[in-house]
Amino acid sequence: MNKKDEADLLHELKRKQQEISPDPEFVDELENKLIQRFSNRRRRNVFFPVVSLAVVGVLFFILAFNSNVLFEGTSSLSSISKPEVYIYHTHDTEAYLPHLRQKGVIDNPRPEDAFHEEMNITLIGEYLAESIESAGIGVLFEERKIQEEVLNQGLTYSDSYEISQQYIEETIDKYGDSIQMMFDIHRDTLERDQTTMSLNGEEVARIVFVVSDYHSTSDQNLAFAKKLHERVDEKYPGLSRGVLLKGNQTFNQNMYNQDLLGQSVLLEIGGYQNSMEEVKRATDYLSDIIVEILQE
Repeated sequence: MNKKDEADLLHELKRKQQEISPDPEFVDELENKLIQRFSNRRRRNVFFPVVSLAVVGVLFFILAFNSNVLFEGTSSLSSISKPEVYIYHTHDTEAYLPHLRQKGVIDNPRPEDAFHEEMNITLIGEYLAESIESAGIGVLFEERKIQEEVLNQGLTYSDSYEISQQYIEETIDKYGDSIQMMFDIHRDTLERDQTTMSLNGEEVARIVFVVSDYHSTSDQNLAFAKKLHERVDEKYPGLSRGVLLKGNQTFNQNMYNQDLLGQSVLLEIGGYQNSMEEVKRATDYLSDIIVEILQE
């Protein structure tokens, strides 16, 4: 079984787990019924403490099995207490048109239609997280929906990085120096001929590493992005479109929160016209490089 198959298997197991996770209301109702049933026998039944303990154990197992009940927000894909990689999506509704068309969401896709609340770039971030995790590296994948929070707070799309900044700071405060790399994953708005290549006989989405120099420690981010680009280009020539340095512009001055960690970079994986399969192939190659660097 290759790394892609392992990642797909992990994703499927996680999906199946979520399907059988009980609703919290069901858990509460079950607990109340069991308590009522056994409380009337409490004085007569010497085994009541044992039964109560068993009930508590079952309920704990149900809750523990459902990670979404116990953990809100960031989700650790591994049991490692010190994650090394944090993956999030500031523009988490960005999507790929071929995927939306395949799922019957849109008929006549236009660039401005390449957004969706569920079938979006987060599927790629989670896929990358699972691939890195399969190599035994601790990964945190941000499950909180940034664009949803933008709307809840009455902010605009351009304010999205304020929300992701809050989540990053919370993550760093919690895990400290454990986090070695941070990736904010997006998809590009360029046309397909600029975001696609042929590699090993298959169509693959191309990757670009985006760095802001609008802060005093941007040289660290730039060095990290160049290292990733060079490793990718050496092993998979043409897969990387290079490092895009965003300068001090009059408008849209943005640090992309890269001032919070030296090894932080914004990734554009493919463009709005790439298929999910093409983007996943690029993600597999990128995962190889990230794991290689972390294991050095």
